[in-house]
Amino acid sequence: MQLPYFDCVRFHTVDPMHNLFTGTAKHVLKNIWLDSDKPLIEKKDLLHIQDKLDMVKVPASIGRMPKKIRNSYGGFTTDQWKSFTVLFSIYALWNILPKSDLELWRDFVMACSFLCSPILTEAKAMLAHSHLLKFCNCFEEIYGKDKVTPNMHLHTHLLDYVLDYGPVYAFWLFSFERYNGILGDYGTNQRAVEIRLMRKFQSNQVIKDIPLPSLFRETFEPLLMKLSAKQSGTLQELFPDHCLPSKIIQTSLLFIGPVYRGDHWGHVDLHFICCGPYSRHSLDVASLTNLKNCYAAIFDGLDEVSVTPHFDRYACCRFHGDLLGSTNLRDGVHLGGSIDTSGSDLRPGVIDFFIKQNIKVNGQYVSCVVALVRWFQPHPSRHSLGAPVEVWCRCLFEPEGDASFIPVQRIHGKFIPAYDIVAEENVLVVCPLPRKLQC
Repeated sequence: MQLPYFDCVRFHTVDPMHNLFTGTAKHVLKNIWLDSDKPLIEKKDLLHIQDKLDMVKVPASIGRMPKKIRNSYGGFTTDQWKSFTVLFSIYALWNILPKSDLELWRDFVMACSFLCSPILTEAKAMLAHSHLLKFCNCFEEIYGKDKVTPNMHLHTHLLDYVLDYGPVYAFWLFSFERYNGILGDYGTNQRAVEIRLMRKFQSNQVIKDIPLPSLFRETFEPLLMKLSAKQSGTLQELFPDHCLPSKIIQTSLLFIGPVYRGDHWGHVDLHFICCGPYSRHSLDVASLTNLKNCYAAIFDGLDEVSVTPHFDRYACCRFHGDLLGSTNLRDGVHLGGSIDTSGSDLRPGVIDFFIKQNIKVNGQYVSCVVALVRWFQPHPSRHSLGAPVEVWCRCLFEPEGDASFIPVQRIHGKFIPAYDIVAEENVLVVCPLPRKLQC
C-alpha cells in the first residue's frame, strides 16, 4: 500500500534564527566563499572587512559588533550573524565579491531584512519569499546541487509559517537562547542542576509579583529591582496597557506614502514621549517662517499667529520602545529645501533636536512635535552599491528651508552611518536599521 506523500517540514516549526543565520548565512560565507577550493574571500579580505566594521559606530540596541571576522568568522553568535547579514554585509562585501555572487547574496539580505521586521504585512512577506526563491535558484545555478543544504529547502516554507504565526519575532528562538543565558548565570553545587536552576528561576519570577510593604519599600526596593530586572524589548514595552496595537500601527503608517493634511499630526502625547535634556529656546525670523510653512503643509485651518518662536527643546523622542536621538545626545554632524509631500523618496539626515509646541488649529490648541533636521546631499553614485544600502555625500548638507522641520510621525527610521571610498571619493554609506514598528 502506497502511503500518501506529506511534506514533513509542515509538521515541524522552522526556527528562522538558525535556518537563516547560523544555517544559510554561515554556510555561504564560510563553506562557499571562504573555505572552498577556489575561495572568493581570502584571508587579507577578512582583515579589510574587520577594519571597515571596526570604524562603524552603532547604537547600543544593535548588541555586540562582530569582532572575529579575521578568524574566519570564528565564534559568531546567532545575533552577530544576524547583524552582519542584515546591516553590514553588503557594505563590507561590495568591493570584494564578483557581481554575480554579490547580487545572489543581496536577494538573501533583502529577504532577511523584510522577515526580521517585528510587524510585517502580507505583501512584504510575499516579497521576502520571492527574494528567497530567487536566491535558492541562483545558488544552485552558480555553485551546483551538491552545495545546496536542507536549510535552503526550508526557506521555501518560511512564508507559510509567517502567514500562520505572524512575524518571525513570534516564533524564533532568540528568546529561548536568552533565557538559557539567564539560567546559565545561576550558581549551583553541580548536584541536581536542573532542579536547582528551575527553583531559582521560579523564585525570581515570584519575587516580581510580590507587593513590597510600604514600611520597607525605601530600604529593600533597590535590591529587589536588581533581582527582578526589567526585560528589555518585550511586547509590554512596545504596547503599554493604555495603548492599542492597532492605534500604534496606524500612527506608524504616517511615515510612509504621501503627506495627507489633517488633525492626525497633532496630539502626539498619546504615542510620542519627548525626553532627554530639556530647555526653553526660540527661533530666529527665517527659521520661524520655515516652521510655519511646515505646519501649513500638514494642517488645515492653521492659525499662524499661534505659532510663536518660543518652544520646548528636547534631545530625544520615544515611540513605543523606539528611541529617536539627536546631536544633543552625542557628537554628530542642518538640512532643508522644499517640502516633498509625495513621500516618494527616503533621504538620510541628522536630527539636531526636537521642538514641542502647542499651536491652534481650527480654533483648538493641539500639541505637535517636529524635528529640526539637516539633510545630506545626494551623491551621483547613490545607488551604485545597491539595496539596502545607499551612497550619500559625506559632509555636504542641503540649504536650510521649509523641509528643515519634519513632523516626528514622518521619521521613517534610523540608519547606521558607515564610510567608504567610492569612485575615488570619501562618501557616506547609509545602512538602514529595521524599524521596531514597521509596516
